[in-house]
Amino acid sequence: MKKLLILVLLFLGTTAIFGGIELIRTNGMGMPQEWLATTPFSSFLIPGLVLSLVVGGASLVSFFLLIRHHRYGLESSAIAGFGVQIWIFTQIYMLQHASFLQVLYFGTGILILVLSILL
Repeated sequence: MKKLLILVLLFLGTTAIFGGIELIRTNGMGMPQEWLATTPFSSFLIPGLVLSLVVGGASLVSFFLLIRHHRYGLESSAIAGFGVQIWIFTQIYMLQHASFLQVLYFGTGILILVLSILL
C-alpha cells in the first residue's frame, strides 16, 4: 500500500506542477475567460501558481518524505490529499463548472487520504 501511495503522490505532484505551468503559460488551457467572472481573478496566473506550488509542492514534499521514511511522511500525505480536495472543491465552487478531471483528482485526494489513514 505504501508503494501505491508513493506513486499516487508522484502522479499528483507532477501533474499539478505541469498543469499549473500550463494554466499560466496559456492563460487557462482553453478554458473560457468568462469562467473567471465568478472568481476574484482576472487571469489564471494565481490559480496556476497555487496549483503548481501548493498542490504540486505538497504532493512532492510528501512523496520525498515517504521515500526517505520520514516520521511525518504519512501526515504530510494526508495533508496533500486533503489539500487537493480543497483545491477541487474551491475550483468547482468558484468556476461553477465541473469536469471529468476534477472528479478524477478529487478521487485521487480521497485515495491518498484513505491510504494515509490505513498505513
